[in-house]
Amino acid sequence: MRTYIASELFTANVNGNFPLDVKFVLKAAEVDNKELFTRGIYTLSFQGELLYIGSYSGQKNVAVVRWQNELQTHSMRGFNVGFTPAAWRTLQGTQQSKSANFPSRIEDSGYLTSAKRVLFAEENWYLLSQNPDNWLSYFSFCWMPLSPKLKRSKKELETLTNQLRKFYKPRCNG
Repeated sequence: MRTYIASELFTANVNGNFPLDVKFVLKAAEVDNKELFTRGIYTLSFQGELLYIGSYSGQKNVAVVRWQNELQTHSMRGFNVGFTPAAWRTLQGTQQSKSANFPSRIEDSGYLTSAKRVLFAEENWYLLSQNPDNWLSYFSFCWMPLSPKLKRSKKELETLTNQLRKFYKPRCNG
């Protein structure tokens, strides 16, 4: 098990539509990190608070395939962030939300967010609306790779991930 601080993994490239258009690019030192090319379970935390528990069963670099997406959708800083119609309706019905601050792309953009993630981003917008160099270090990933000797199926990995979610109840899952 290893914890990665997001600012040590990624560089934030801010594009035209500040503060919303940010791309998180994996730093060269982590591109070939063999530990990141396996199956496993990960958590995402912000300032020590558990936000999300996920799993990865692919063979590419988990930081590129999943964690870059997590940063964009939890911070609401990715230009490509989109909502499912159900998530958008839920968010519109939430009195707490000021979702007008965020793009309203209601389609599967490959970077789907949820009402819970938007509420998290709004709550922390005083930080997240700044240059990512100021807040990227607040995010961390705990990576628990599975040993290649353990022949767990994708379904078994998902079952274990769901059990962890039920036990820990991260605020941005679901």
